[in-house]
Amino acid sequence: MTKATETLIELGKDVILFCQNGPNAHCVMHSGAWIAFSGVQKVADLNMIGITASASNSKFDELLKEAEKRNIDAVLFVAADAVNALKWAAEKGLAAAGQAPFMEKIMTSSPVITSNEIKAELCDSSEVTLGNSLAEKAFSFPEDSVKQAIPLKTYDDPAVDLWMAKTEDNQPLGCGSFVSDVDGERVGIYAMATPPNGQRRGGGRAVIENAMKYYQAKGVKRFTLAATEVGFPLYQKLGFEVVAEPYVFILGSSTQFP
Repeated sequence: MTKATETLIELGKDVILFCQNGPNAHCVMHSGAWIAFSGVQKVADLNMIGITASASNSKFDELLKEAEKRNIDAVLFVAADAVNALKWAAEKGLAAAGQAPFMEKIMTSSPVITSNEIKAELCDSSEVTLGNSLAEKAFSFPEDSVKQAIPLKTYDDPAVDLWMAKTEDNQPLGCGSFVSDVDGERVGIYAMATPPNGQRRGGGRAVIENAMKYYQAKGVKRFTLAATEVGFPLYQKLGFEVVAEPYVFILGSSTQFP
């Protein structure tokens, strides 16, 4: 299995776990492809499709038609080595919005906490609503869209955690969601959300550093994420490296891939 395929399948497993609890969710892992629709309309970033090099033309067509049938805006990820799928996308008149850096960090030593002035902690269910609100502000999503996509019961799953950074006077700066793989050796990092008034204050770094230390103590050896343009410099500073760059196509509109 190529790294391009491996990383895209890992993303699919994580976002399916993350998005499957919405009232209109539709999430399925297929051979060589996957679909993870939260069901929230007109917000592409909350609905995703993944296509690897082994996906068939019929499966490619099927998943795109599923988005159309449900009137769903979606982000379509196509592995960089999926030459046929890229050709099929071009034949449908789809133009890539760019490539998304998929990054990973393999732990060889305990992370150093450099953001001591900002506390970041694992949240309980009472703070999920606040976390959803922070994500909506950070990503310019419509009000209540994250609440619909990722309802409270999502975090009842022991594999899904919410971490939040706060100032010394307990004001929230940002948050992130962490999804543990079934083997217990990898954690995916998602929805790293810092609203404009909390940016450049160390909240994102505090969340990742403290969470990595916590999960490493539980046996996790590898952390993965899909970087946005805004978050990329921080992830590089924290030791994450680019391991794959799938092409991104937007079916509708996206705030992260304009």
